[in-house]
Amino acid sequence: MRKPLTVLFLLISWQGAQACLNEYGAVNLAGRDLAGTDIAQTYPFAEPPYFRSFNRVFSENFVASHDLPSVPADDYKTRSDIAFHLTRLGRYRESLAILQDLVKHYPHEYNILSNLGTVYELNNMPDLALRVLRATNKRFPDGHHGSEWVHLKVLEAKLRVRNDPHWLEQNRVLDLGITEASPDTSQRFMANMKKLWDATYQLHERLPFTRTPDPILANIINELGDAIAIEYSMLEAYKFYYMGLQYDTSDIYGMQAKQQALIEAMKKGNIPVPTANELNRFFPRADSIPLIRDHDTQYSSSEKQMERVLAYQEEEYDRRNPFPWNWVGAAVVLVAGYLYIRRIRPAPER
Repeated sequence: MRKPLTVLFLLISWQGAQACLNEYGAVNLAGRDLAGTDIAQTYPFAEPPYFRSFNRVFSENFVASHDLPSVPADDYKTRSDIAFHLTRLGRYRESLAILQDLVKHYPHEYNILSNLGTVYELNNMPDLALRVLRATNKRFPDGHHGSEWVHLKVLEAKLRVRNDPHWLEQNRVLDLGITEASPDTSQRFMANMKKLWDATYQLHERLPFTRTPDPILANIINELGDAIAIEYSMLEAYKFYYMGLQYDTSDIYGMQAKQQALIEAMKKGNIPVPTANELNRFFPRADSIPLIRDHDTQYSSSEKQMERVLAYQEEEYDRRNPFPWNWVGAAVVLVAGYLYIRRIRPAPER
């Protein structure tokens, strides 16, 4: 009976080998591969796409369907959401007026306080934004998953650049302190990964509000590219440099040269260099149909694309939820193994 069991085990093992593929995308400059590990699943900070714009149609429809004077004064959530969508539409002064009124009556609501700080920044009032968000972050340290320290760093940088136009040339906005790879079982490594996740989470939020070029965002993305290459993945770092060059059109930070150096390193490790299509999926052009993050239409780019975006949403859902051929294959293998055992098993003596 040992031989039939061995054959069956090998058949099942072969099926498992087909189902559990391993990629090379999480290899850092030191050659460490984190693909498939728990840490890579815990902090999927490079998860694309990074959209450059919001779905204006969604926000326009929301504002049009909610007449502010008709909204009850105590319905602060709806009023706050109106301000939220006005902000996405670039109507910052209107949004600010709503939030300033709301905060007088609801000074303990995190969304109102956080949005007020953001709108102060968008109204070119970084000092007031920093004051509000510092106080808010002290009261709600877990807001935005504990990533608001990144927003504070950006505001501090804006004030420093206002006083010293050359500050960015000598300093890093986030000052992550990631200069060498740390052991992947160490607390420092976990802390570094959390920093990177926080920064990229905030990047998702900031990009649609920021036009190119932008020196502060260029500084941030350049540092992220450096840190990701060191601590996590050369492949993902390459993509971040691609994104960073859109905000650093003069290539002040030498991101093109860094990309070239990564190409050489990736070739040695048999890691494929991202294609133009892959880069576009990572950082879609503002006038292109983006991938729908979490099947949400709020991140499409223009009214003309709305119907196409909705159609794409269904296609994307089907792509992400394919027919479970792996399970069918496993069932076939098990049945084949069972029949093989039955065929070679000697008949009982009578």
